[in-house]
Amino acid sequence: MKFVRIPVSDPAALPQLFSSIPAGPKSFLRDGFQHLAAVNAEIRAKAIKLAADLIVESGGPYSSYEMVVADFAAKLNMEEERAGTLLSAVSFTLAIISTADITPTQFADEAVNGLELPADTKTVVVQVAEHAAAGKAVVMEASRLAELANENLPSLAYFGTSIDLRLGFEKSTVAAAVPVLVVHIHTDVDSEEPLSFQMTRRQLEGVVEDLKKALERMKSAELLAVSVSTKKKG
Repeated sequence: MKFVRIPVSDPAALPQLFSSIPAGPKSFLRDGFQHLAAVNAEIRAKAIKLAADLIVESGGPYSSYEMVVADFAAKLNMEEERAGTLLSAVSFTLAIISTADITPTQFADEAVNGLELPADTKTVVVQVAEHAAAGKAVVMEASRLAELANENLPSLAYFGTSIDLRLGFEKSTVAAAVPVLVVHIHTDVDSEEPLSFQMTRRQLEGVVEDLKKALERMKSAELLAVSVSTKKKG
C-alpha cells in the first residue's frame, strides 16, 4: 500500500473523499483506527507520536509506508501488518489535516461516518487529529521538502534483500554451493516494473563501502541545506 496525495482544501469535499476510497484501503484505515482504540492510552499516545515522527522524517504523509512500517513495528513490538494499519491511519489524518481548513472534531465526525467506524472510536480519531493539527506546520514543511527532493527522477519506495543458496549438481549429487544476494527495488512510479538483481559478497562489500561514503556526504549536504534554509528565513 502506498500513500497517495489527498488534495482536500475544502471541508465540504470530505464526504465525497471518504465515499471515493475503495473498499480495500477503507478497510485498512478502519482497522488502523480500531487498533488504536483497542490499546491502552499510554501505548496509543506513543504510537501516534512515533507514527507522526516517522512519517515526517521519511518525507511527509505522501511517502511510501513500506519504508517506515518495519521500523515502526519494531519500536512498538508489534507485527508489521497491524503496525501498517496504524501507520496508514495516522498518515491519512496528517494528509487531511495539513491540507484542509478543518478542526479535529470535524475530521473525526467525517471519518467515523465515511469509514463506518464504531461511534466510540471518535475519541481516538480526535486524538490523532489533534496531534496532526499541532504539528501541521512541520508536516507541510516536510512535504514541501519531499516534493523538492522527489523532482525529476523516480524515488525509492521499497528496498528489500534475500539470500539465495545456488547449488551446482553433477548428475544427481550436489557438487558446489554458493550464496548470492538478491536485491529487490521498487520506485514510486506505478508504471515501472520492480527491479531485481543479484550480487556476490565482494560486490556487496563494495556497495556497502560506497553507501557509507555517500551517507557521510549526504550528512554534510544536509548541514549545508539547513544553513541555506536558516539564512532564507532570517
